[in-house]
Amino acid sequence: MSNYHQLLNQLSDLNLTCIKEILPAHLDEVAKNEQSLVDSLFELTHQEILLCQFLDRWARLV
Repeated sequence: MSNYHQLLNQLSDLNLTCIKEILPAHLDEVAKNEQSLVDSLFELTHQEILLCQFLDRWARLV
């Protein structure tokens, strides 16, 4: 199994669903734009935080 597939499994294990979903497209964008590793990780984690905040708000409404 490749490291990429192991990474996807680890993201599932950590329940980082947003990162797992956006990772393939994000990696394509990183390759095109030559984004730094720190900027890339910041963007991925920012999206995950936004999803968690949204889900938390949604749960309070239900």
